[in-house]
Amino acid sequence: MAKTDLVGGSVIALLGCFLIQQSLALEYWLSDGPGPGFLPVWAGVLILSGGLMQAFLGYKKARTEKGQRQKGESGNPLLLSIIIGLIIVSILAMSYLGFCISMFVLVGSLVFLTRKHTLKICLITAFCTTLGFYTLFKYLLSIPLPKGIIGF
Repeated sequence: MAKTDLVGGSVIALLGCFLIQQSLALEYWLSDGPGPGFLPVWAGVLILSGGLMQAFLGYKKARTEKGQRQKGESGNPLLLSIIIGLIIVSILAMSYLGFCISMFVLVGSLVFLTRKHTLKICLITAFCTTLGFYTLFKYLLSIPLPKGIIGF
């Protein structure tokens, strides 16, 4: 479980970094108060902090459990590398493909790789997650999202 905390915290920290990086393109402060970049910057800082704290606690827990581990029990470094690679590719491709396509492919791939679900469940999960995040950021928080070559 400690490796899961370490990996999960690292992924969340990367998401926080991405959010901060994307929100820096927006105006942080306007003449009459906070601009459209204010909320995403601070949300990214909170997400980054939480991810780093979770990763640190997972690392600390893994070090204390190291001697207690049974023979043959270990994480999958290839899977971890693939997950980190998917996140990086998704971040880099978001400005070209747009938020919806990038998020759909990322979530679908992550669910397929980390859980042993059917393709149908992966696609449904990816669609619902993408729709939820799109609705949250676009309509509820009025935060502009990257539009890709298709226009959404």
